[in-house]
Amino acid sequence: MKNSKKLILYCILLGFFVSLIWLPAQGDKISSNEVVVMQNSKAVVKRYFSALSSGDIEAIRSVLGGNFLSRSGSLLSNPNYGEVLRNYFNRARFSIIGAEMINEQEIKILVEILLQDKSLSRVNLIVKDLGNLGFRIINESEIN
Repeated sequence: MKNSKKLILYCILLGFFVSLIWLPAQGDKISSNEVVVMQNSKAVVKRYFSALSSGDIEAIRSVLGGNFLSRSGSLLSNPNYGEVLRNYFNRARFSIIGAEMINEQEIKILVEILLQDKSLSRVNLIVKDLGNLGFRIINESEIN
């Protein structure tokens, strides 16, 4: 429990510091809407990785949307999947290392994952504002 709280705190602090460095560097290129989209999208990504680490299937469902949620349905329905996630992502570290606006409602977020065996992977997540449903991750792709 203490490790997951430390991981969540670490991710929040890292996101905050990245935002402090990245946003001012963009100058006037960024609109206030883009700032809101980026902040909300990053918050969804942080919740997603927190849920993966804890194996919280309901929390994962709450941040996925569109076809990505549909494609993930069979895994999320497996009663053992939460335990699999907890074992796999135990002590993993997640860092948002990049973000790029696709359009007014979508953003691509690059995340670096350092697993407990010290292997490193990167994934792109597409987050979209789905109106009344809020911001949801609609796609995930691993970068080789």
